[in-house]
Amino acid sequence: MLGKISRLLQLFKMYGTGAFRLIFNPLLGKQTWLMYEGEKIWLNFDQSTYYHLLHSMDKLKKLVEAIPAISEGVIIDGGANHGIFSLLAARRFPEKKIYAVEPYGKVLPFLKKNVQGKKVKIIEKALAGEDGEVAFFTSEVSDQMGSVIRENVWEFLSEGDTIREERIPAISLPALVQQEGITKIAAIKLDVQGA
Repeated sequence: MLGKISRLLQLFKMYGTGAFRLIFNPLLGKQTWLMYEGEKIWLNFDQSTYYHLLHSMDKLKKLVEAIPAISEGVIIDGGANHGIFSLLAARRFPEKKIYAVEPYGKVLPFLKKNVQGKKVKIIEKALAGEDGEVAFFTSEVSDQMGSVIRENVWEFLSEGDTIREERIPAISLPALVQQEGITKIAAIKLDVQGA
């Protein structure tokens, strides 16, 4: 109980009164969003969302800020999830084309909402070592976590939880570069759980 209260206090510290929406909208069956760095970010809310809100947002911001302003080429967001990195990169580099590569159908609607109107192309495939189809593993309790490596999902489960498996399309980085006619890459962010 104290852990949950501590988490809620951290949310209020980071997101102000917007934390109320993060807590109550899911309880009311509504989609939820938060304002971050002046951008509205839509979220597929589940038990792992708190972790991402408390630990990932600033990391993604720092990754975008680490891209040199003078770098030429496109930005590739491998494992785009909700598209927060793509959104922040599009805001910092409005002239650059960004490729958000994300296979998981549960987060794609949120990714699409988050990058709407930005210079971001969504590739609905897994970024993998080879082209074709791959097994994709997800958790029944968290729509945030998916991987082509079963063990990477297993470590986040509680006792009694199960893993779902589906076949999804995959694309390799060389094939993506060829398919999209990419000649220069400014930055690649990979969050593909070791794949």
